Amino acid sequence: MVEGPGAEEKPEAVAAARTEFVQSLGRRLEFIRNLLESLNKAPDASERQASAQRRLHALKAAAQVLAFDGLAEALSEVEAEVSGPLSSERATQLVRRLELMPSLVLSPGGSGQFRAVKPAANAGRAYPMHALVFGTPPLADSLKSELAFATGHALEVERTESLMRARGLAFENAPDVILVDYDRPSAQELIETLLGDGALEVAPIVVVGSFDSPEAASGLAKLGVNRVLPKPVSPSTLRATVLDVFGRSASKPEALRGFGELTVEKLATRVASELEEGLKGTVDPATVERLVNLGDGSEVLAAVWGAIARIREVVTVRSGGNVRFDPRGPEGAIHVAPWVTGERRAGERAAGGRVGDDVTLDGRLILVADDDPAVTWFISGLLRSAGAQVMEAHDGRRALELAQRHWPDAIVSDILMPELDGFKLCRAVKGDIAVRDVPVILLSWKEDMLQRVRELGAGADGYLKKEADGSLVVQRLREVLRPRSRIEARLATGGEVKGRLGDITPRLILQLACKRLPNCVLTVRDAAYLYEIEIRRGKPVAATRTSEEGSHVRGKQVISALLGVSAGRFAVKPSDAEVQRDFEHDLFGVLEEPIRLARGARAALGEGRLFEVSQVALDPAVLDAYMRATPDAARDIARRVAQGVPVRQLVKEGVEVGLVEAVLLDLAQHGGVRAIVTQSAEDLLPRAAEL
Repeated sequence: MVEGPGAEEKPEAVAAARTEFVQSLGRRLEFIRNLLESLNKAPDASERQASAQRRLHALKAAAQVLAFDGLAEALSEVEAEVSGPLSSERATQLVRRLELMPSLVLSPGGSGQFRAVKPAANAGRAYPMHALVFGTPPLADSLKSELAFATGHALEVERTESLMRARGLAFENAPDVILVDYDRPSAQELIETLLGDGALEVAPIVVVGSFDSPEAASGLAKLGVNRVLPKPVSPSTLRATVLDVFGRSASKPEALRGFGELTVEKLATRVASELEEGLKGTVDPATVERLVNLGDGSEVLAAVWGAIARIREVVTVRSGGNVRFDPRGPEGAIHVAPWVTGERRAGERAAGGRVGDDVTLDGRLILVADDDPAVTWFISGLLRSAGAQVMEAHDGRRALELAQRHWPDAIVSDILMPELDGFKLCRAVKGDIAVRDVPVILLSWKEDMLQRVRELGAGADGYLKKEADGSLVVQRLREVLRPRSRIEARLATGGEVKGRLGDITPRLILQLACKRLPNCVLTVRDAAYLYEIEIRRGKPVAATRTSEEGSHVRGKQVISALLGVSAGRFAVKPSDAEVQRDFEHDLFGVLEEPIRLARGARAALGEGRLFEVSQVALDPAVLDAYMRATPDAARDIARRVAQGVPVRQLVKEGVEVGLVEAVLLDLAQHGGVRAIVTQSAEDLLPRAAEL
């Protein structure tokens, strides 16, 4: 443990301790700033404020012990304010004060001022100086001795086998790395606690344990653990792993300087200097003059523009939207990413592999939505180079409009966007009568953001970090498009094709059949009816629905009901027999009115509008089919609504409002809503259907 400077301590030890404090100051202050910035957004604001106060107190005490008096005084003032009621505006001001505090230990001056601490001669570089070990003393001793040997620095290790104490140390002391013995009681609970709150920054976590199978260890990796090591673990392996996850080695540069307030021009200069230092400052001197053939430079440009996209996003957010960037890509930049050129394209495995080898993006219509033009440009170029046609949207509302109008094959969307965020966009797509089958892949810079939207039930088909290799985006698209690709391939053979509804919806199988087998008959059987759609020259020309008793109907109402079917079996087989025609339009024209009415009903009934509704008029034929294959509770709601019972009355009687909404939306999906009447006798459906 590093002790405070005492009367008998050697000057070298004091200097080393002060150096370590300065090197970790920026990270510790950043953690406190993050806590204060999240106060007005988090439900546990009081707990976060208390945590910020504890951290300020600990940091102040350390500053006092190490004779950083000015910093200690400034921290004491902030601590006093954080201990009381704190408005959002005041919290923002305190965050700004904390951003400036590193200058108190880095600026030159006379008495009372603080100079940058000169490292000891053998210190040189910064290493992980503070580790938290949840496990036995031998594990902590092994880690401490190995890292001290490797780095030449004293290592501060906190060890505990108490779950409560481990939680406190992890969040209050902000260790550089956390080592967990998975064989100890409560280890799983500790890991879930540390990784469960995405708003709190947690150090890299290394887990060692006795695992019965690889699957047991992979479960921890999915939670967000950085490394999982099976026992027995040699001290050298443990040392190498800890250094690796923390991203530091003997050649790691010293702690980064703060940026503060910069213009875009000065930011560009600073970034350029960091890039130069990151390359020239770390290259092995023995190899500095060696030439490297980088070809057309596409790999380097892809990496650079990925970083630029992230910086643009940070600047736009930090400036509150006051700084914006040209939506076009760089002049002369190439759109072809390195992983989709050459003999193999992204997502393809070696010969004999399954992922991607039977699916192509050629001709696929992909919608890319991101408010950062650089990200949109980059991903769009990536997909175009893989053969896709791309539509672009720079906000969620526009993306939803394009999706509903053009029926894309897939959507790739950012989560944080104006107008409509990626979470709401995904929910809207999955609830739409026409495009609910369209796969959605959500992107974010933050792993915790992806985890949150997954837990909240976004219903996306993929969640990827933006830093991920671009090939993963293409690979995931090919995976989610595989079900429809298989149907297309079977239709192309000209024979009969059978399958189950699910990923394949009635709207999608209609579209595929019209495109791939122009003269055919599509049959769909659900729990109550047999639907038959005759297709000639790529257009639906007739539609019939037959009940189990033999009664049947034909025409538009069949299409309306078919679109809402979500479970059953389908079959497509060639047919060119003469039929009685019900329609003259192409597929878009035939489906336009049923889709518009279903969307209008959903808009009038959903998103908290239910209490504006007095009565809902239902189609008797659709209601009859609904009653045959519906649980008792939902059936009772549908029957009473059909009898004219007001929605408010149902809720007053104790019926859950969410269940009432779900039943009515389901009926709307099946084309069963004829009118939505308010208490003032206004029918909301016609107006909503026109929007």
